[in-house]
Amino acid sequence: MSEFKNSLSKWNDLMVQKYHKDGTRFEKGFYLKRKMEINILKKMIDLCKPNSNKKIADIGCGEGFLLKEILTGEKIVGIEISITALKRAKKILKTRNDINLIQGDAQKLPIPNDYFDIILCSEMLEHVPDTRIVLNEFNRILNKSGMLVVCIPNEKQGQKLLDVSKKFGFYKLIKGVTPSENNQNEWHLQEASAEWLKDMSKDLFSIEELINYPKIFNLRIIAVLKKL
Repeated sequence: MSEFKNSLSKWNDLMVQKYHKDGTRFEKGFYLKRKMEINILKKMIDLCKPNSNKKIADIGCGEGFLLKEILTGEKIVGIEISITALKRAKKILKTRNDINLIQGDAQKLPIPNDYFDIILCSEMLEHVPDTRIVLNEFNRILNKSGMLVVCIPNEKQGQKLLDVSKKFGFYKLIKGVTPSENNQNEWHLQEASAEWLKDMSKDLFSIEELINYPKIFNLRIIAVLKKL
C-alpha cells in the first residue's frame, strides 16, 4: 500500500480493478457459495429491521449489492471510497431512485452528527488503516437509539478452510470465500475476529449480538452494536 498511502481512494480503486475485474463474491463461484454471500446480506437487513421511518446508511457499499436488498427506508444512502466500485453501483442500482450514492472516506464522513437510525457495514472494517477512527465516525453519525450492523470475515477460520481445501484439492470451489491462494490478502489491512471487533468498538459501542455464519464453517461474523 506504500505507493498509495496518501490516497486510500486510489488504493481501493486498484484493489477493485484487480480483484473484482471478473465480478464480486456475489457473482462468481458456484451457486451455493453465491447464495451464502447474498444470505449474509439478507441476515444483516433482517437484524436491523428497516422501515419507511428509518434513515439508513451502507458504508463501504462497494458495488451496491447490500443496498439492492434494502427495500424500504425514509432515506437510503450508500457511501463508498472507490470511484470504480461506485460507478458500477450506479449501474446496478440504476432503477433505484430512492438510493443516494456518495463518494466518501469512512474515516471522515460527509454526514452530520446523530443523523442515521441504522448503519450497515459489510466487510469494510478490515480494509482501513485505522478501524478505530472509522468506528468513531460511525458513533458520531448514528443517533442515540440507532443500530450498527457489521459483517467481518473470520480470518483465522477462513485460513483453516483454505489450507484444508488446498490439501484435498477443492480450492476452486471456495475461491473468493477465504483468503487468497498465496495465504495473503493484500486488501485486508487488519486481521478481523470477534475479539478484534470487541477491542476496536470498546467505549464506543456495546455488542448486543454476535452471529457466526454459516454455522457449519463460521467464515463470517455478523455483529449488532448499539451506541454507548
